[in-house]
Amino acid sequence: MPSFGLLQKYPPGFLVHKRKLNRLVERTISSREYATITHKGEIFKIGDSYMELVAWIGREGHKQVSDWVIELYDDRFILTSSESEMEIYIPIQ
Repeated sequence: MPSFGLLQKYPPGFLVHKRKLNRLVERTISSREYATITHKGEIFKIGDSYMELVAWIGREGHKQVSDWVIELYDDRFILTSSESEMEIYIPIQ
């Protein structure tokens, strides 16, 4: 079962990078609070982690905000591994 429920606030100017048509695109994300969850396991089960995090947001009295949802893939992420880990950040208020 994923661990979740941590609230984090990123500083102004938090940068997100993504690839688009063989070039790097930079986006600046404004400062806000995020509900986070660590997805553990195969990537095809990521929907379960999203559902758990959204349920937690509602139980705790928070509301989702229309803004970037961030998925963080670092050295813990291994596409084909059941031990893989990655982070999901959903903006809240």
